[in-house]
Amino acid sequence: MGRQQRVAVVGSAHLDVVGDYKESGILDKPGSVSFSTGGSGYNVAIGLAGLRCDVRFLTFLKEGSLISPLVLSQLKVNRIKPFRIKSLERGQNKASEAPPPSGFVAHRGPSGEISAAVTSTTIDRLLFLEGSKEWQLLRKALSGAKAVFVDANLSPVGLLAVIAEARSLPDRRVIVGAVSERKIRNIRDIVDPSLRTDVVCASELEVASLDSEFEPETGADRSEAARVFLGQRLQKQEYVQTLLTTLRTRAVALTRRGDGVRIYLESGESLDLRLPTVDGIKSRTGVGDAIAAAITVHLSTPGCSISGAEVSSMQNLIDASVSPVLREIGATRGSNLDLDEEEQKRASSFLGQAINRVRDFVVGVAISKAAAGVFTAILLLVVGMAFGTGAWIYTWLQGLLKPH
Repeated sequence: MGRQQRVAVVGSAHLDVVGDYKESGILDKPGSVSFSTGGSGYNVAIGLAGLRCDVRFLTFLKEGSLISPLVLSQLKVNRIKPFRIKSLERGQNKASEAPPPSGFVAHRGPSGEISAAVTSTTIDRLLFLEGSKEWQLLRKALSGAKAVFVDANLSPVGLLAVIAEARSLPDRRVIVGAVSERKIRNIRDIVDPSLRTDVVCASELEVASLDSEFEPETGADRSEAARVFLGQRLQKQEYVQTLLTTLRTRAVALTRRGDGVRIYLESGESLDLRLPTVDGIKSRTGVGDAIAAAITVHLSTPGCSISGAEVSSMQNLIDASVSPVLREIGATRGSNLDLDEEEQKRASSFLGQAINRVRDFVVGVAISKAAAGVFTAILLLVVGMAFGTGAWIYTWLQGLLKPH
């Protein structure tokens, strides 16, 4: 089965560090910690690739960062074409100093929901000013794309630039991910009220946070409070229309905690889509991004729209996109950076093969056997130091260099 139509993603990519705990009420909570590649834009890009789209992903990956090669490796495995911004253009961005590392650190409670998090993203500094290098890269990334997904990690100015460029072709669909309670405000604060997107994907908590009347009690479950708060309000078409106007969109895809997604349309219609039934759910983290990927694929298909007549097609895409995420510790399939025993063996085997190939190459260009051995020993020493096994390699190297 060949790849589908081209889709572009503009958004964040970084390291996710998530601590899972069962016991609350204490500062030092016993539990487990997982490391994975993530970021809203990254999650959606991986989801789109899993649905067999031709994906182009524009993101910021800092030069020299230890995380950047990990992200690029995952993009390559998933056949996603990266459009990488490595550094900020001084004088054209609001950065006056070197960008900080990007990352996401969170606590996840017994319910599987994130209870607290800290995020640092450099992509919010990108303005995509016309004529800049990042603007030129944006135009290349969006070229030929039938749909564009952009996450609200970008600033209001950055969002405006991306959406305006995406809208330069009238038949190109634009989907925006709200990301968080705070970052959904970046969509609200876009200065051009005439600019409209096709869909904004958001959670109940993110949408409720836009309303000044939403004030959950201290210590309350904020997601549950948001569900209750929005319950009756979203039954009123006037409230829905105000929400659509605030978010500058034709539809809001509202992820409902454990109940799938409800899509509110400017026509007054609403559509319900369920989450797939999956045995052995490991985490619900990333479900919202998986839903956004499914909606993006649907809208990228020529002739498709969001309507009651196409619920079945959208449901099939959500089933295919969300199911693998529910089976993962991280937010996307294959994102977890922890290697099990078999993966460690494969990594060791790969390393050994790489060293042998280097040695064969050295011998092949007519360097003496002794020189090839020294070269290999030095290479092994460097690798060994990285893995804490350099001592015995150093001893072997000394023996190799003794005169005979």
